[in-house]
Amino acid sequence: MFALSPLLLGASFFTIGYTGIRRARTLRRTGATAEGQVVCLATNSGNNGTLYHPVARWHTHDGVSPE
Repeated sequence: MFALSPLLLGASFFTIGYTGIRRARTLRRTGATAEGQVVCLATNSGNNGTLYHPVARWHTHDGVSPE
């Protein structure tokens, strides 16, 4: 029984990883593309220091700009 638990744990992690890879491949194959522009660099300060992340703006193919 003790030897079976690492096998089950490994199989669980493999299944989770495989599902994520399959979803990413599907998104790349069927997802829409759009050109965007980085409009600013936002900052968030917290206990672990300051985090920086870009803020992007884009338009869909039908001209809508998501807010």
